[in-house]
Amino acid sequence: MSGAGIPGEGEPQSLAEKITWLLHNAFPSGGRSDDAVPSDRQVVRAVNERAGRHVIGHTTFWKLRTGKINPETGEPYTASEDMLEGIAAFFDVDPRFFKSRSEVVGQVVESLRFLRSVHNGDITGIAGRGLGEEGLSHELMAFMNEVLAESRRDDAARPADAERGGSARDDGRGRD
Repeated sequence: MSGAGIPGEGEPQSLAEKITWLLHNAFPSGGRSDDAVPSDRQVVRAVNERAGRHVIGHTTFWKLRTGKINPETGEPYTASEDMLEGIAAFFDVDPRFFKSRSEVVGQVVESLRFLRSVHNGDITGIAGRGLGEEGLSHELMAFMNEVLAESRRDDAARPADAERGGSARDDGRGRD
């Protein structure tokens, strides 16, 4: 891991770097050394208490904090949304802090495409119930935008089919 966990040494990129950076920067030390840094146990206890159930264990948090590699995937261990939300709440940061730039950019792009569809009248109403502060995920927004685009293509194809006297399912041979 780079020195991204130390103040002034660059922007943290990985989940491990982000957690380490928050541990060293989110709490004023008052001139003290590392004794102001919360322990893994303190973070885990707070995350589980906030959730009202067991969301994360000490070993899992340690693996996330240190960037340990999952032998099954060959990639660093990943955290569930519940874990990230709890860790974000502990440090009083937006959960999007833990997402990669591409995830946040994807979310913004899909949200803007969706808003453009609403503005154009392609979508007249949607109710999102039970969503957190993050709203709809960019994957869900991308799916909704794709369904909308497919619907537009189908609508555009219908007038052409009607002019030919057929339907979208007609094979073009006519009826005998």
